[in-house]
Amino acid sequence: MRCVVLGAGVSGLVAALELARRKCRVTVVEAAPFAGGRTSSWRTASGVHADTGLHVVASHYVNLLEVLTSVGAVERLTWWNEHLYLRRGARPMRMRLSRLPAPFHLLRPARAIPVTVGTRARLARAALEIARYRQDELQRFDNQTYLEWHRARGLGDGFLLELAQFAADATTFLEIDAVSARPVLSWLKYMFRNQHSARIGTWRMPIAEGLVAPLVSALKAAGGSLQLGTVAVGLAAADGRVRGVEVRRSEASKPSCSEDGHVSSAGPSEELVCDAVVSALPVQSLRQVLGPELAARARLERALELRTVPAMSVLLTLDRPLRPRVEGVALVAGDCIRNVVDLHSLWGCDGDGDGALLQCLVGRASERAVQPDAEIVEAALEDLRAVWPAFRSAVPIEARVDRIPAAMVAALPGSHAKRPVTETGIANLFVAGDWSRHDLNASIEGAVVSGRLAAGAVLRDEARNAVRILPLSEPRARRMASARTHEIHGATGT
Repeated sequence: MRCVVLGAGVSGLVAALELARRKCRVTVVEAAPFAGGRTSSWRTASGVHADTGLHVVASHYVNLLEVLTSVGAVERLTWWNEHLYLRRGARPMRMRLSRLPAPFHLLRPARAIPVTVGTRARLARAALEIARYRQDELQRFDNQTYLEWHRARGLGDGFLLELAQFAADATTFLEIDAVSARPVLSWLKYMFRNQHSARIGTWRMPIAEGLVAPLVSALKAAGGSLQLGTVAVGLAAADGRVRGVEVRRSEASKPSCSEDGHVSSAGPSEELVCDAVVSALPVQSLRQVLGPELAARARLERALELRTVPAMSVLLTLDRPLRPRVEGVALVAGDCIRNVVDLHSLWGCDGDGDGALLQCLVGRASERAVQPDAEIVEAALEDLRAVWPAFRSAVPIEARVDRIPAAMVAALPGSHAKRPVTETGIANLFVAGDWSRHDLNASIEGAVVSGRLAAGAVLRDEARNAVRILPLSEPRARRMASARTHEIHGATGT
């Protein structure tokens, strides 16, 4: 079977790898000059690190961990069990969970949070309510905002609302008064039910080396091919099936994350003849490939109505290492910054001569999209000076703002119902991507699951080649990761 996969992000690479391992002839078409999509990292012409944001691994990402294990890359993760919470005018708070089984693992942070006894009681009732739901049952909250859900349970407008905004921004890049309750409750359910929910994995190297390169190498070893710098401009369809993909040479210099999904192309078109097509493109790019007529035939009109949200980060090169340094993924309650990491520290290259390379994830990116880079950088510097005293003696020697105009599908109320299932109205056209229909939030795990679902759909008539989807299982994930990953029990030097 000949299969063309559109897009070399995580979902496309996983779908292609699963198919190639089952002896399909797979070609992955990617508009950028390198693989990775929204999990890319690269260096600019001046040698400055650039990427498509910070990516972390939750401890229940069993499908991602299994894929990483299968390509020999799980040992490239470091796991953090404690996290710093940095606030203006306050000492750094260490966020840690008790070692007791769930839900008693939350007793330590429950005692530390600054809320009243009555609010604690209401929080306990809300936590028990969320913990009882199965993942698929959370879709009942898709049509209301998280803020509506929060206020209906009397959880107040103080510290708990601040933490909820972190959860909303981290999982969806949206504000709590705009985001659907479903994805935020999905994250909270995991926190309430899982003893190890604070355990977060980060790559010990740029993600292009830690995640993307092993997937590409495994794909090629299995017989698959990768066609970089190639943009899909249309599908050739007849008799209810796709017979090929029309492609041209791409002029893109980095992953296509524009709001309209347009990628400039040049030269003559070529048709890649195939027996099946898996689109692992983001929603805005799939609109460009299908057009209205094919979208209707594929029954994807509602899915293509989905909107996207931007993301933004500030990268700061400092003249010296921070002492004490920021370890792990620190939460920042600043005016601009939501998270900060020292990439040199994460990558193990933070010697005295290496300075520091800070990546600051910007909150409320939609609001700041119209601001010039200089204003955003200055706001980030203000936050860092206010929450981390060690930063005040460091001198920024270079700063850049990385903008992702369409970082993910907007998780607005009613959006989950529009997410497309893997199979379409065209018999041999399938959809993958973290934005497609599954019970998870848009995430790397969701991308892996969608890639596996798409590969399984392509092979659905061949039971012997079945592609399995692992259910969320913390014990299974810990067994996968424990033997070959670095374990950090807490941030140090604080």
